[in-house]
Amino acid sequence: MAARALPRPEFLAAQALARDAPTGTRKVALAHRRARADGVLLLADCALEQLPAGVFDLLATVEPGELALSCCSSGELTKLDVSHNALRELGEDDLWDALPSLATLRAHDNQLARPIDGAIGRLRALELLDVSGNALTGELMPAGLAALAALRELDVSRNALIGLGPDLPPGLEVLRASRNRLVALPAALGACAALRVLDASHNELTHVELALGALVQLELSHNRLGTGACRLDGCASLETVDVRDNALRALPSLPRASRIVRLFASFNRIERLDGGGGGGAPLADCLGAPLTELLLNDNRLAELPATLAPSLVGVQRLSLANNALHDLPHELGYLPRLAHVALDGNPLRQIRRPLLASCEALKKHLRSRGPPPGGGADAYLPAEDDEGGDGGGGGGGGSGGGTSARARAGAPGWELAPAELTRIVRDASAGGRVLDCGGLGLTALPVDALRLLAAAKHAARAPARGADAGRAPWADSRDAPPPDESSALSAVVELRCARSSFGARAPAAVRAQLDELLPLMRSLRTVELAGSGLDGLDDVRALRALPVEFLLLARNALRAGDVDALLHGAAGAPLDGTPLSRSLRVLDLSSNRLSEMPKAALALPQLHTLSLAHNTIRTLLGCWPPAARHAPPRALAHLDLSSNALCDLAELPAALLAAGPTILTLSLEGNELTHLPPALGRLASLTSLLVGANPQKAVRSAVLQRGTTALLAFLRDRDGADGALGPAASDPPPSLAQPPSRASAEPGALDERALVEPGHPPGARADDGSVRELRAAHAALVAQLDGATGGPALTEARRFALKKDAARARAALIRMERAVQQHA
Repeated sequence: MAARALPRPEFLAAQALARDAPTGTRKVALAHRRARADGVLLLADCALEQLPAGVFDLLATVEPGELALSCCSSGELTKLDVSHNALRELGEDDLWDALPSLATLRAHDNQLARPIDGAIGRLRALELLDVSGNALTGELMPAGLAALAALRELDVSRNALIGLGPDLPPGLEVLRASRNRLVALPAALGACAALRVLDASHNELTHVELALGALVQLELSHNRLGTGACRLDGCASLETVDVRDNALRALPSLPRASRIVRLFASFNRIERLDGGGGGGAPLADCLGAPLTELLLNDNRLAELPATLAPSLVGVQRLSLANNALHDLPHELGYLPRLAHVALDGNPLRQIRRPLLASCEALKKHLRSRGPPPGGGADAYLPAEDDEGGDGGGGGGGGSGGGTSARARAGAPGWELAPAELTRIVRDASAGGRVLDCGGLGLTALPVDALRLLAAAKHAARAPARGADAGRAPWADSRDAPPPDESSALSAVVELRCARSSFGARAPAAVRAQLDELLPLMRSLRTVELAGSGLDGLDDVRALRALPVEFLLLARNALRAGDVDALLHGAAGAPLDGTPLSRSLRVLDLSSNRLSEMPKAALALPQLHTLSLAHNTIRTLLGCWPPAARHAPPRALAHLDLSSNALCDLAELPAALLAAGPTILTLSLEGNELTHLPPALGRLASLTSLLVGANPQKAVRSAVLQRGTTALLAFLRDRDGADGALGPAASDPPPSLAQPPSRASAEPGALDERALVEPGHPPGARADDGSVRELRAAHAALVAQLDGATGGPALTEARRFALKKDAARARAALIRMERAVQQHA
């Protein structure tokens, strides 16, 4: 192979000075050497301000020792990269005539400002053109791009173009034109039948109507499509659609039975998810199993249609944050692949906030609220047994009863099948003393089981023999002896009939038997009727004669009048005139149909826990009856009013203050509170005060995130009070059964609870006698500290306790003196 002649002397001289040349020049020389080997000329980041003449003549720069026949010439260059320079133009037009084989040209991140018709139009083999990140204005190629018949990918992003030209290459597959000033897509785009990717985000588009059968990815975010129409129902192959931040009031019209995998429509003004924009097909008919991501956050959605669930069966990520959703359809809980749900910033009233932190917990809760979507049951998760669930549908009323052999045999709803009757009676007669008939679909309490238990003592006197051993004492409860007040029924401690079907009232004969049998359950302490479809309490009215301590009535359809009738008894009777009202400690009425607070519940003297969550209570005004105002529940420690529709707290802070330092937890989450009474800050015994998910603006989220102590301190500052009633916030909450401290037992020690009469605010006894008593108590404590009273020396612990009591006495004395001055 013959060797080519040595390079010209003038080029050799330039090569000799290459070591002293600037960095850009050395990079060009190195790029030439590499290009002669592989046909790829890389001139990126060479500080070029223009393309010098002869820059593409690779053979003119052959160095000594190179074989000319093994070097690529300019006609064999396939790729050219001049990006990240300072080029203002692409050089003279005839400069590009030497590159007939060039397939890839990258000239992004320069300073190109002139149209590139003449230069680029000569590259007939060009397949990829990237001129993004320049200063191009007007139209890219006024003469048109159709001359580039081989062009497959065009990137003109990050310029200031208002158009691309009168035509486009028919074989174009990828078009990236984001961050320009396009007000409309090119009309010639419809002729690009092979187009797969179109990115026109961050422009000024107001109208988009596409019918591109091969289009797979469409990026239209950050435009102005809300002022026009957006029709995509002609793009049957779409997999990714991004229409974020367009002020859209409805989703674009999409093709039916589409292949969409990702749909991003965040930061718009969408209010409903019915038909697509422009009269398109319903969204449920457009989306399907391929969909894995659906982003609808930061819109104005007030409802998520339950009919959309079959279209979301394959969704893994669902973002609904910052909308106006008040509830979620239970069908979402059955989506098998759903792993992430974003719901922050919604006024959800029917779902507890802790459930929102875990997708699996949320799905489990939603499944407990209803059956799976109809059709294709194999595609969904199985139904959830709601035993002991959180409750959540403020409207309650759902019955969770199962289907038993009794129901299949057509037996009455209050009678049990023989096998069930034997099992339940045997278990209730055993040491556990629990009558559990939950989930059996009963329509009333099982009178047959109650009657057999009432006669169980007689069965013990006549043990079974031979073939009758192991069977129930009587095959039918009608054969049982008369009830005995000392029978097994009187030893039953728990009655569980959750997830039944008590919707309809039992016949009068059944109610008469219940009125006879229930009073015999003298040891009954727990009654669970959650999720039993109760819309009244007439069938269990006999419970008012029993000392029940735990009454669990969640997830029913009860109203305040039903609860008052059970607890109050006959009209005109005292509020605490029944054994039930005198003994009840825990009352769960969550997820019912309460529109107001049950007044009788507020007068229960032993009530410790009251749950009214997930109802529709709007106000607490007038809820406290006169008896409750003067003698509020002094044992109440936990009050849950979350997920209601409360607009104000009315008398609640004053009633809790009058009850004394017993309240420990108060939940007001998920209501409509626009104002938090500063008087809440005086409830120093509170260990948990939850007020999130309310439209109030007075307390910033930063304060809420610091916890209850910071919130109470903030409210006290707003209240301007000298101190909170009860112990200091740093002290542990007092116990009702706690004996008096040693300091309080000593002579002269101060019991702060004696400074103010129970149920009266500070200053109610503001007279000179009260002031003198406080001064004497304070002086006695100070004297003990100073050793004026004699006696043994004080230990450090005793001295600390005396100092604390003296400080409290001084604070109480100051408050009393101020009250006396105000009343003078």
